[in-house]
Amino acid sequence: MAEETIDRAIKAGIVESRECTTRNFRFCSDSTTSASDRLSVYGDRASEIRKLIEDEPGMGEPVHPRLPYCRAEIAWIARNEMPGTLEDMLA
Repeated sequence: MAEETIDRAIKAGIVESRECTTRNFRFCSDSTTSASDRLSVYGDRASEIRKLIEDEPGMGEPVHPRLPYCRAEIAWIARNEMPGTLEDMLA
């Protein structure tokens, strides 16, 4: 989403084009999270989701068979990401 915004701003002449300096920058990092771990997308906050699952194992269950999210992720997103809509939570 951010990349699209910058691309549009460049196209509109609002900002000048230059090389991306954050393409490989990790904004959050969790040295205990392997890249293959689905929760790695949460960076250093993944441990908070794992704790929810540890405290209540049912939170590790998928919210729906066709969705990649577990119940703990949805709870964490609702509490920490301030989603305005269900689509915000699943995007």
